[in-house]
Amino acid sequence: MLDENKMTATSYRALFLKHFPENAALWGKTNQSSEYAGNTYSSSTLAIDGLLNTWSHTDTETDPWWRVDLLKVYRVNRVTITNRNGFAYRINGAVIRIGNFLDVYSNTICAVISTLAVSATATFSCNGMVGRYMIVHIPGDEKILTLAEVGVYGYLAGNRAVGGAVIQSSTFASWFAEKAVDSNRGFQQLNTACTSTLNETNPWWRLDLHDVHRVSEVVITNRKYSYAERINGADIRIGNSLENNGNNNPICAVIPAIPAGESYSYSCNGMEGRHVTVHIPGDWKTLSLCEVEVYGYLAGLFSVQQQTGATKENLAQKGTATQSSTRYSLQSAERAIDGGKDSSISSSSCATTNWESHPWWRLDLQVSVYQVNIVVVYRDDSFPGKMKNIQVKFGNSLQNNGNNNPSCAVISSDAAANRVIYFCSDWEGRYVNVFYNDWWTWISVCEVEVYETDSSKQLFMKIVFNSTADLSEQTVSDNLLKELKSAMAVRGITNVTLSWSQTPEKVMIHNQRAKENLARRGTATQSTVLDDLSADRAIDGGKDISMSSGSCAVTHMEPRPWWRLDLQAAYRVSIVVVTYRQDCCPDSRKDFEIRFGNSLLDERYYSPSCAVISSDSAANSVTYSCSDREGRYVLIHRFIKALFLCEVEVYESDISMRSFMKIVFNSTTNLSNQTVTDIVLKELKSAMAVRGITNVTLSWSQTPEKIAAEADFLSLSEE
Repeated sequence: MLDENKMTATSYRALFLKHFPENAALWGKTNQSSEYAGNTYSSSTLAIDGLLNTWSHTDTETDPWWRVDLLKVYRVNRVTITNRNGFAYRINGAVIRIGNFLDVYSNTICAVISTLAVSATATFSCNGMVGRYMIVHIPGDEKILTLAEVGVYGYLAGNRAVGGAVIQSSTFASWFAEKAVDSNRGFQQLNTACTSTLNETNPWWRLDLHDVHRVSEVVITNRKYSYAERINGADIRIGNSLENNGNNNPICAVIPAIPAGESYSYSCNGMEGRHVTVHIPGDWKTLSLCEVEVYGYLAGLFSVQQQTGATKENLAQKGTATQSSTRYSLQSAERAIDGGKDSSISSSSCATTNWESHPWWRLDLQVSVYQVNIVVVYRDDSFPGKMKNIQVKFGNSLQNNGNNNPSCAVISSDAAANRVIYFCSDWEGRYVNVFYNDWWTWISVCEVEVYETDSSKQLFMKIVFNSTADLSEQTVSDNLLKELKSAMAVRGITNVTLSWSQTPEKVMIHNQRAKENLARRGTATQSTVLDDLSADRAIDGGKDISMSSGSCAVTHMEPRPWWRLDLQAAYRVSIVVVTYRQDCCPDSRKDFEIRFGNSLLDERYYSPSCAVISSDSAANSVTYSCSDREGRYVLIHRFIKALFLCEVEVYESDISMRSFMKIVFNSTTNLSNQTVTDIVLKELKSAMAVRGITNVTLSWSQTPEKIAAEADFLSLSEE
């Protein structure tokens, strides 16, 4: 018999940490709709304090909510919620949302918590949803929201380092190069999340982005607990050469020092290259990195004209400026539109307010214009951190001094460059506001430039989807369009508007393979093998329910054992049938989870869940629905003990639906350039794949013409 007690607490914790990516909520900022008046220990931060005997607590109210600001936009794979140790029913009906909006209902639903037992933890798959905010709320009157612990797991959206290939000059122990791009900054478990070379001459770490990118920013996170000084003097290089291991490429920045556990950003100003190298020159050096993030766009995607404001005339020069207050007479509002770009306050070319609540600066363009790029030059001679919480707003309203207009951007952290470009391409306006959303501070702006974009070109994307979703349903098609636009924005394609140009046509397709057990086509593996009871025994076609038959797959007794089936191709799966052993041990038929998807990033947690089996089944074979989800890998794991599987069967959906759609694509991008068109197709396909739309291929059906408002066609057909 297997003895699960032989697994020590230390080894269990080590394995537990290995397979749990870092909780992004822990370095976020929390808030909630109210705090319980009768209890001083009800703060929103108690939901991320790591303690199960404390919890956040709202008052009794209508639609209570709790929110964590992750500070950057993430692709959220999963959210974990731990219920409090009493009044468990209060969480029933809570909704989890992910998005970029402070308004709760503007964000997309990830999951609904139907019920959750006392002190229980549940995991909800969000399938890579994109957002800066994770919100939990309970719709209805007379509701109370309490949360013991919240976890948010995923990776930074727009971070080009994710998915890249990495290598380093040498490796100390298990501090592998890949750990600098695992979206784990090493704040919680240093030795499982950071890289380290040996002590050597000129150590280096290199990232291959696979394609040439125009790199705008590189973010380096230093190790937290010790040896933080090892990063001192490292240089960041961007380029296409592998000569001298990439260390001959041009330098983006030199790192004088990074405090322990801190993340510092370095501007590379659009340097082009495929390889990003971090290198420390000198003898007896050790290079250790906890995370490297790279932000930018595929080279060739935007022309210089589009990046700097498409027309040459600065519209700000025709306008008038005002501000909430003026600190000194030589720092009045019009100084920010005088044409001078000196970013030092001593130049008398910057506008500055007094210390006050929510200061602002406003430009009146005198007329309303459509689709503008706004360039703001901030002072860089002192006061780091003064760009944080600044909002750039653009619109036609003077309500609240213009500060209620839509935001082009919200600056949550200091930018490395003092000259920043904001794209306001989807609406029109007359007023530009630079607004500081803080209670007691001041604002200083050295120059503001406003440029109208070129007339946009209208293109049509013709799409063929194979899907069980009914895309003729308005809500479904609207959500798809919203997701596609969000995905493109993450990749830097922001100067577009999308709309459906025709109602989707749908054709029902009967699947001839629906009765075939797809598992017989696949290959299986598992975490460990007991005796000779290997993973392939569970797909041999036999349904003998006795372990002695030799037809069951069995792992050792271990924490979180798993079994995985590779179907060799992606299928839209309706059901998974599992046959359990019946000759012994009833508890071996519970505490399972079945997951199905396309990810191999982690053996368990990056594919969506089909079912959680918390109680013993009396039947030999049990059928679980996967809701016609698409994927290649079936993952079955158990929370502890050993895993026994006598047979696993997988069946495809009987009916799928093919939908034909057209999208109107308005863009200033020059799509007559072959390189640009190829990049747009590649980025669109990648963006759709991240959101689970994988059964399409993209190609231009005719060469786009460089004529404003001319119709070109982009066709997508079944892969």
